[in-house]
Amino acid sequence: MSKWEMVRLSSIATLMTDGNWIESKDQSPDGIRLLQVGNIGKGYYIEKADRAKYISEETFVKLKCTEVFDGDVLVSRLPDPIGRACIVPKLDTKLITAVDCTIIRTLDEKCCSRYLLHFLCSPQYFWQIEKFIVGSTRSRISRTNLQSISLPLPPLLVQQKIADILDRARTLIEKRKEQIAKLDLLAKSQFIEMFGDPVTNPMGWDVISLRESSMRISDGPFGSNLKTEHYKDIGVRVIRLGNIGVSKFMDNDKAFISVEHYETLKKHTCLPNDIIIGTLGEPNLRACILPDYIEKAINKSDCVHYKPNKNIANTHFVCEYLNQPAVLSIAGGSIHGQTRSRISMNQVAALPIFLPPLDQQHQFADFVRANEKSKFELQQGLEKLELLYKSLMQKCFGGEVF
Repeated sequence: MSKWEMVRLSSIATLMTDGNWIESKDQSPDGIRLLQVGNIGKGYYIEKADRAKYISEETFVKLKCTEVFDGDVLVSRLPDPIGRACIVPKLDTKLITAVDCTIIRTLDEKCCSRYLLHFLCSPQYFWQIEKFIVGSTRSRISRTNLQSISLPLPPLLVQQKIADILDRARTLIEKRKEQIAKLDLLAKSQFIEMFGDPVTNPMGWDVISLRESSMRISDGPFGSNLKTEHYKDIGVRVIRLGNIGVSKFMDNDKAFISVEHYETLKKHTCLPNDIIIGTLGEPNLRACILPDYIEKAINKSDCVHYKPNKNIANTHFVCEYLNQPAVLSIAGGSIHGQTRSRISMNQVAALPIFLPPLDQQHQFADFVRANEKSKFELQQGLEKLELLYKSLMQKCFGGEVF
């Protein structure tokens, strides 16, 4: 083990400066591309060509803008998370960036930009960032404080070796994520292939309301019946909006109530393989199936509990139907609210749903289960790769000699 020199970010850069303050009046239909915080992912560049903004060459000169080049590192001083960074790819156009982005151009003979980028994704870096975050309404870090962040700086050849190792690990992670994303799309495309578009209903399936297809559809308890102070560390699970993904139960936001309190709310009981529908958040209409490992739960307000009538509706079919983009467009007219848009439980219950013959729904459910099994196996592999990547970062930025 060797202790490498700790240096400030500012010391490894030929340039470390913020982008330019560009107002709407300064923008042009085309010209010099403006990169913004939305283009910066955590370790990767996000292309948003459809939302690209530009300024003219005249404005570039007038405002004395700093040009951004491919290979520069951009750091977002705004969430989320604050301090995330990416390397600018070759975009075949002249570039500038916004004032909330910091440009870091490294000294080639002192610091490898790929090594720097991996450090800017590490826990060691974000621990330091946390100390400097300011602002109650809009959190940020100043460039001055960003410049004072320290990083371990081994010899350049060691930096390059570290970057190569971490690049390979990150590439494997991204490939695994792409495989999982393709399986997500596969279920949606299989649904359309088997049943057609929910809006046009080209196969002429019978259409009824979601309520008519259910044994039960209900909202969770409101007001004083269920408040944050009722939550416990153990007990009966409470399903909240953060648990509802698109066709995926999100298990990283756990809340419970006591068994005694549950007894007063048991009419809201949700059981494994019931559907929980989110009516607030992104997207406003989304659904997932309660997993088998949750013995029983209750749904919070803004989370709609749906139990299908199994004589006419299959759980997997209904869940995928509700997550079709076309159904979100059908629901769009019912979504309301200026600050927090939502759709009410009664409006959800009134949504139309077509119902193919039950045997075809079951056939689709078999496909979904096989697809989910493949996704589960890939997800397990992804988690192992991510743990390996974190372990490698700890080893690399802890100063171990390679």
